[in-house]
Amino acid sequence: MVLGFVFFLKALVYFAKAEDPLLSVYEKWMGDFGRVYKSDTEKQHRFDVFKANYQFIESMKSKPDLTYTVGLNEFADLTNEEFVAKYIGFKKPSGPKKATPFKYANLTTTPTCVDWRVSGAVTPVKDQGNCGEF
Repeated sequence: MVLGFVFFLKALVYFAKAEDPLLSVYEKWMGDFGRVYKSDTEKQHRFDVFKANYQFIESMKSKPDLTYTVGLNEFADLTNEEFVAKYIGFKKPSGPKKATPFKYANLTTTPTCVDWRVSGAVTPVKDQGNCGEF
């Protein structure tokens, strides 16, 4: 009897979804953007978010004074909070900070003078003419 009740509930959910006019739009959108969900529960949740975003998009399209366009894109199944958390702002690396402290090399053999031109770090001085002369 419990199994029959579970089957009845699944059938009820299935037919309730089938009657939603946005279901075909959602299924097409899933195909266009390659969306596959891990479970029916996740798919239903994403469909609910999609519907809310779709309704927002439709309400914005009816405003004639907009200076931008709105439409369905790959983010249509995300809430604003999910989008911000995933795509906006600085993502601080997790885990402990792995800074390498500065260490002096053998200080007993440090030369008294270094010519960086010899080591190729800089070029020799060039004649730049008089100051301000072009």
